[in-house]
Amino acid sequence: MTRLRDYPVLELETGIRLHLAHTWRARLLGLAFLPALDPGDALVIPHCTSVHTFGMRFRLDVVFVDRDWLPIYIEYDVGPRRVLRSRFARSVIEVAAGEVGRLADGLRLQRALGDERSGRTAPVPRSR
Repeated sequence: MTRLRDYPVLELETGIRLHLAHTWRARLLGLAFLPALDPGDALVIPHCTSVHTFGMRFRLDVVFVDRDWLPIYIEYDVGPRRVLRSRFARSVIEVAAGEVGRLADGLRLQRALGDERSGRTAPVPRSR
């Protein structure tokens, strides 16, 4: 999981840490070849409509979100060697299998707080 520590991160109110795949290499590798994903971590792949799970060593939930970070399609308990696509998605979030509820709650809270504080609707990751 060393790779994820180098990515910009946003922590949601529910404790989920969104790590931003901000480089071409980060987007290509995603979570492939990692031994596991901590239940509190998630990977955000911005401007993405499809993902693959080749090289995955664990199962995950995949959430396709729109430009307002609202989930539009969720695939649960995805195993290795799969390709998933949602042509209406703006970004994709990958989270450990079974953690999608916590992620969705966090996105809703973040959106509500953003609307109250600054009119922003999308989470903005900060650099470490």
